[in-house]
Amino acid sequence: MTERLSLVLWSWYAEDEYKNILALCELCQALEFLASSAAEQANSIPNCQACETWYSMVLPVKDYLESCPQAVGPDFRHALARTWESCNAMDAGALECGDPEIFNHSDWEPVRNDARAALAVIDWPSFRADADKLVLECRTALFSIGRRERGGPSAQP
Repeated sequence: MTERLSLVLWSWYAEDEYKNILALCELCQALEFLASSAAEQANSIPNCQACETWYSMVLPVKDYLESCPQAVGPDFRHALARTWESCNAMDAGALECGDPEIFNHSDWEPVRNDARAALAVIDWPSFRADADKLVLECRTALFSIGRRERGGPSAQP
């Protein structure tokens, strides 16, 4: 049996593996969107829903699938691959630019079901409440400029 992915996440946290944590949390946030109802999806993206969804919510699934660490295990890889396949199986009408009704297209149901299954395998509910804080902390650790470089009190003239 594969170790619960939420436990893997916290071991990454203990080891300051910010890149892995950030990628997993951002993936889960994208999957959460893909698993949402049509109304929730439509309400969360005000402009060009098709483009925003594809680039911000679907492509992160592909990116993570291609680069995910070995620690995530085969069950998760399989669930993520199914989600990616469902996204690619949608016909053009399900992702038509300018159509505010795309999320009501029937091709979205397999995507929602597969995204929900992936979130279940990930054990998303166990760390969902911490995700925003983890994302912020990881981004700060990975992308912040140190105090000296920002001109803080210890900066040299």
